[in-house]
Amino acid sequence: MDELAEARAKLVLLEAQERQILEHLCNVRSAVQVQKKRVDELIEHMIPPLLTVYLLQPFTR
Repeated sequence: MDELAEARAKLVLLEAQERQILEHLCNVRSAVQVQKKRVDELIEHMIPPLLTVYLLQPFTR
């Protein structure tokens, strides 16, 4: 293969890798958003019990 053909072949491979990496990045970003939402939901469910514990502590001593 001549130099131009090799360069074009490498470019095709690199562009394919770029598409795969961008797709993976999009998937990771989506998973991050889902996980953040899950963490926020868990925190929301924990706050009332934690507030109750802290508010009642002075009365239990």
